[in-house]
Amino acid sequence: MSEQLTIKLIRFVNIGGIEELEIEPGALTMIEGRNGRGKTSVIDGILALLGSGSSSDLLREGADSGEVYAELSNGTWFRRRFTRSTNTLTAGNPETGAISRAKAYLESLISTAALDPARFLAADDEKRAQMVVAAAPIAVTPQEIGEALGDIAGGISFDSRGHALDVINRVHKIVYDMRTGVNAVAKRLEGSLADLRDTLPSDAPAGPVDVASVRAELVQLQEQARAAEQSIEHDTSERISNLRAIRDEAIEAARAEFERLCAEAREQCERACEDARLHGAESIRALHGRVQPRIAELEATIKSAEQANAAAETYERTRQRIAARVQEIEAEKAKSRALTEALVRLDALKTSKASQLPLRKAEIRDGKLFLHTDGGVVPSTRANRAEQVKAALELCLAVPSKIRFIVADSLECLDSDTRAQLERAAPKMGIQIIGTRVTDDEQLVVRTVNARNGAQAGV
Repeated sequence: MSEQLTIKLIRFVNIGGIEELEIEPGALTMIEGRNGRGKTSVIDGILALLGSGSSSDLLREGADSGEVYAELSNGTWFRRRFTRSTNTLTAGNPETGAISRAKAYLESLISTAALDPARFLAADDEKRAQMVVAAAPIAVTPQEIGEALGDIAGGISFDSRGHALDVINRVHKIVYDMRTGVNAVAKRLEGSLADLRDTLPSDAPAGPVDVASVRAELVQLQEQARAAEQSIEHDTSERISNLRAIRDEAIEAARAEFERLCAEAREQCERACEDARLHGAESIRALHGRVQPRIAELEATIKSAEQANAAAETYERTRQRIAARVQEIEAEKAKSRALTEALVRLDALKTSKASQLPLRKAEIRDGKLFLHTDGGVVPSTRANRAEQVKAALELCLAVPSKIRFIVADSLECLDSDTRAQLERAAPKMGIQIIGTRVTDDEQLVVRTVNARNGAQAGV
């Protein structure tokens, strides 16, 4: 493996507010001084050299030309010269001579997309998450989401466009909300099931009674009673008819005695008819006395049987409703289990995708950056400052580059403890940082931390 390249020297001539300045960058190089002393000119000059900054109005006032020169640890050099109308980049090496296509060669060595750690450290958890996502545009396919959803995939519509973690979070919320709804339905069904069970008697009612046979017996008994009543009435009518015939015969046989016997015959006939009527009525009463209790008994039996049958039907319907409700609850619980399993698989997919993030001990939740610390997983802004600094530099390292070089304008926003963390972390991670900080110094001050031993030097 070839030795990592570093920037050995940077020289500025007639750039912004700087007439001439030479810097030998260490792991951390701080450009300090009051406002207007040229700190921003150093940053602008470096960015212009790399081709990512603006070169307009970069020349020092009154100068016809200027340049920014950088030399690497292997002797390769780059020079960008400015005039009022031109801007040219050249490169070379003491051993190989001039390098053609200097711009392409410079871009192959150093990324202009390096992270400003101060910007990361000054951001909130949401903005930090956006920086991490921008550094790793991870995608997820509909097939991957479908496999995670499993059997429930057909019932969910989702958009797979965008960053994988955002897509997975959106789908995760859909599934989570679905499971919440399913669980609510199951809970309501279980409540109604308990109400149904409360309506059942402690003992199941007796089986159905054959009402039809009882009713048939009642009808038969009533018909027999009517037939007997008709027979008695017929016999009574027949006896009356016979008596009247005898009367007529007596009148006809003894017409001579008509006057005497007629009244007697009438009287006797009336008495006999009354006796017949009384006998018939008595017979009917006797019949009713024998039949009526049985009729009442049968009617009571029919009423009781009908009530028993209604209770049995109600019991059976309730039992069937309970069985159907149990099936509904089991179906909802099965849906909930399927959704839970899908959430687990989505979490696993999210973990797999999150492993591709540039930060090894980080994850994104609800659009915010979280860091894995000794105290657990916490929002990145709640991690200790050393862990935050390490995350910022680790994110920088995620950008492919043969030269680990960061330009950080505004390191003054960092407190002294955080800057100390940067000074300790940069040499260990093989990073060179050039940053600015506002101080009370009247002249521009360059303070460096040596990459090997952490020694400081000032200019």
